Amino acid sequence: MGKSLWSVAEPPLLSQFDPGVVGVAWVDDKGRFLHTWGLADSIAQKPCAHLARFVRSCFARRHPGIQRFDDLRFFCAPQTGDGPPGALLLMVTAKEEAAADRRAVQSQRKADALEKIGKALTSHQTLQPLAVAATHAIATAAELAATLLWVRSSEEGPLELLASVGASRAGTVSLHCLRPDDGVSCVAELAVGSGRNLVVANVKEHPMTSDVEGKFCYLAPGGMILLPLIIQGNVLGLLEVIGREEDKHFLDYQDLFATVAEHLSLALNSALMYENLERLAAYDPLTGIANHRTMQEFLHRRLSEASRSDGRVGVIMLDVDHFRAFNEEEGHDAGDRVLKMVSDVLRTIVRPYDLAARYGGEEFTIVMPGVDAGRTYQIAERIRTGIESLEYTSYTGEPRRVTASLGCAVFPENASDAASLIKAADLALYEAKRTTRNRTVLYEGKCKSGENRSVLSVVRSLIPAELHDLTEKFLGSCRPHFACLVEELGLSTVQAQTLEAAALLSPYWASLKRRQEREEMDSITDRESLRHVVACFAEWEERFDGDGPKHLAGEAIPLLTRILIVVEALVSSRGQTFTSDPGRYDLSLVNLLAEKESAA
Repeated sequence: MGKSLWSVAEPPLLSQFDPGVVGVAWVDDKGRFLHTWGLADSIAQKPCAHLARFVRSCFARRHPGIQRFDDLRFFCAPQTGDGPPGALLLMVTAKEEAAADRRAVQSQRKADALEKIGKALTSHQTLQPLAVAATHAIATAAELAATLLWVRSSEEGPLELLASVGASRAGTVSLHCLRPDDGVSCVAELAVGSGRNLVVANVKEHPMTSDVEGKFCYLAPGGMILLPLIIQGNVLGLLEVIGREEDKHFLDYQDLFATVAEHLSLALNSALMYENLERLAAYDPLTGIANHRTMQEFLHRRLSEASRSDGRVGVIMLDVDHFRAFNEEEGHDAGDRVLKMVSDVLRTIVRPYDLAARYGGEEFTIVMPGVDAGRTYQIAERIRTGIESLEYTSYTGEPRRVTASLGCAVFPENASDAASLIKAADLALYEAKRTTRNRTVLYEGKCKSGENRSVLSVVRSLIPAELHDLTEKFLGSCRPHFACLVEELGLSTVQAQTLEAAALLSPYWASLKRRQEREEMDSITDRESLRHVVACFAEWEERFDGDGPKHLAGEAIPLLTRILIVVEALVSSRGQTFTSDPGRYDLSLVNLLAEKESAA
């Protein structure tokens, strides 16, 4: 068979084929080429160990076989007759078949990678754990040499390296922050500044990466792709993926990494929004320190720990002196600035494991675990003198003095629970304000939280005798309307009691404000038991349509204040101002009352 096939220079059987597409060879049982034609000429010049093993296996099985190597498919038919062993080896190009196989492998690899990465992106709500999980998932799924992820946590801040895989410590330290606005010093900053994906074929050969990514990868690096993470036109972060040196198909996966970057951008944005909401729920938005709720949670945990270990917890209540007068004279922006300055003083003095919080309004609370009475007083005095040294210049250019009064109490000497501890510190604060102000007072004795009188009885004790009939009559007229709204809106017992106390106090409070008797108003406000009652008057002049002094609108005005405004108008003017000045009122409350009265 072999001899007859190759008895002429070019076998007639093959003359109809394209030698650039088809090849024929006669090989021995070792896979060595004896005669070649067409494609076989080039194959014979570059012996292939895989092809030789394939030929030998066909001889061993005494049966034809088919196999593909790279972009060629081979058919081997061993000679079965007498004569020296040989085989006919037919080969044809299989580039389209190989390309289809590569696409199939790539598709499967992409699907596997997206599945692993997708799980990582949905497994965490907060930023740091999400960044670490995503970076590891991307590096593992795509078999990368290194992966780095930077995120910008604030609009104007730098991009910080939150997680990395495959990079040495020296590399992560040198690239910890990206500041493209200050000038481009690396290819990562170049990508952030341009806002476009950048591709580097070989990091060892690129002038901006050879001394950076080319040296800090633990595995030998190959190509690199940098993908800015963009949300609504803003660069949120940057994903840098570096392929392995032996991965010749790394750059074929650019669409995969682009898809990953899109999903990663959305996940990181969600995590940032979640953390911002958590921060808003735990911290005061004006001063940036903890809010009242966070303080209460912290205080209860520290008291529980102190009870188990026979420890102590010191509490300081702080109130900025004459703040309402300052606010009215200088304006609310100036008042906000003073509150920020006071909170900065607290940050510089309290220890890292203490908690400074804004209790409400111009009042602050400091909770200090493991501190006795003497040390609590010392820290309070440092805070007082720190506030006293603040320099504030009014809009007229005149310096204004800022001072604060402070009250201190210690668990368990002064109180046995959180409520009574706060009350003890607040009573000491009231004593400081009642005497000279700009003073620190340490509570003496044991305070019991259950000794409070009812809020209504406290209000009644403050109202002058000549106003008793007027205030009681006004409260009696308001009560039916309060009862209706309490039921319809599902208000708590405390809220209902606060409404009644505010209605009882309202005529007297209005007269004090008309006569500008600020000292008397401050003495009422300084009472801890009346804090929520007086808060109902804080936004009394605001309008539901937003045209009030502070331009608060709608639900930005506290609910109890809106209720008081509506009920007061209903009682005082029989609701005539609802039609003459509807923008002042929450008309949903007006309609609710009207519907209930019609039903009755």
